[in-house]
Amino acid sequence: MEIRRVLPGHIVFRSSLGAKNFDYQTVEYRATVKPTEKASLNYEVLQHQGRNAKQSNVTVEAVPVR
Repeated sequence: MEIRRVLPGHIVFRSSLGAKNFDYQTVEYRATVKPTEKASLNYEVLQHQGRNAKQSNVTVEAVPVR
């Protein structure tokens, strides 16, 4: 499965899903899930607001798998 998610604003996207930027406000990640199987696709979104918002794009950070 392929997921693209638009995240407007100054965002830090943290995940171990192998995510990458599709464009400046869109994150793209892929996962293989067998039919009838459930999967947890965990990620963290940090949104900067007010004075902390310096730019209007998404930064992707890789998190090591525990």
